[in-house]
Amino acid sequence: MREYKLVVLGSGGVGKSALTVQFVQGIFVEKYDPTIEDSYRKQVEVDGQQCMLEILDTAGTEQFTAMRDLYMKNGQGFALVYSITAQSTFNDLQDLREQILRVKDTEDVPMILVGNKCDLEVERVVAKESGIGLARQWNSCRLPGDLSQEQINVNEIFYDLVRQINRRVQFQGKLAKSPPVNFSEDSFSAHLTDNQPTNQPITPHLPAGHAPLTQPCHRQHPPPLTSVPVTTTSPTPTPPGPHHTV
Repeated sequence: MREYKLVVLGSGGVGKSALTVQFVQGIFVEKYDPTIEDSYRKQVEVDGQQCMLEILDTAGTEQFTAMRDLYMKNGQGFALVYSITAQSTFNDLQDLREQILRVKDTEDVPMILVGNKCDLEVERVVAKESGIGLARQWNSCRLPGDLSQEQINVNEIFYDLVRQINRRVQFQGKLAKSPPVNFSEDSFSAHLTDNQPTNQPITPHLPAGHAPLTQPCHRQHPPPLTSVPVTTTSPTPTPPGPHHTV
């Protein structure tokens, strides 16, 4: 069974823990208890495939932001949560996304934008259009809709991240299977040999009305090199003496 590491990020008090517990345990937590780090595991079926989700509920308070790099490095998919009742939590998401892209060193990161607390519609300060516009600006990021304690779209958040991760893995697998381009010297030489014979007669193409040549045309080769005598000088030999044999 394949495992997926999902991370829930956002400012303090946006409802990250309530969202995670609602998905894992099916209950809604009304009391706010600041989180340092909680990890949950749940087996689900997504598109007919059994998956084990490991969900990390992270801290949103400032004193624990130094731990985010580690979360982002190990995570495969990210849910960025804001509260529709607090504009500052929406504004903080841009910095969070940029930090994720910096740590992962890629623009292709499975990510989903989550507007939480839609049951407090009368207190809404972040318009739906703002969330939709930000998701489009981020291109690859999706906005499933506002969430509330009625569990609207809660499951879809984590299922969508699983699907994004699967698509990314499949795409990377296709790239890995693509045959490399061979620029080796042997293949280059073979290409030249196959396409440029050096000692075959060439039959020229003549315009209509011209008689063909009586002899095939051959490529011209330079004349072979001939040996040239080399003259050297040496001192005049000494005439043989009585003990020399000529």
